[in-house]
Amino acid sequence: MWLEISRSPSAEPGLWQVELSLEPSEMKSIQGRAPVRFELPVLPGQVFVLDPSFQSLADPFMTGRIVHGVWRALIRTVGVEPESMSHARRVLAQHINAGILRRTRGREATPD
Repeated sequence: MWLEISRSPSAEPGLWQVELSLEPSEMKSIQGRAPVRFELPVLPGQVFVLDPSFQSLADPFMTGRIVHGVWRALIRTVGVEPESMSHARRVLAQHINAGILRRTRGREATPD
């Protein structure tokens, strides 16, 4: 998986872009079972802002949805140091991997 959290120099303060692309091997493991839902982590001082196409229909505020191997979001931060975004990336990657694992094992209850 390629997962990047970055901040554009022209972006407003506290606004970060998140981009995810699954590797071909990960896409193969979920073949025929996309999109993949995953639980968004709760991170102090950080709020995910999702485009409707990447929100889960079942729980649009706490669940992300990987569509065709891609997921994008924004993170709004308040009082968060830029260095803590590496922690946010690690935690988000753990949640995404758990969602992929649930999907490959057929444990995802209600696909979108």
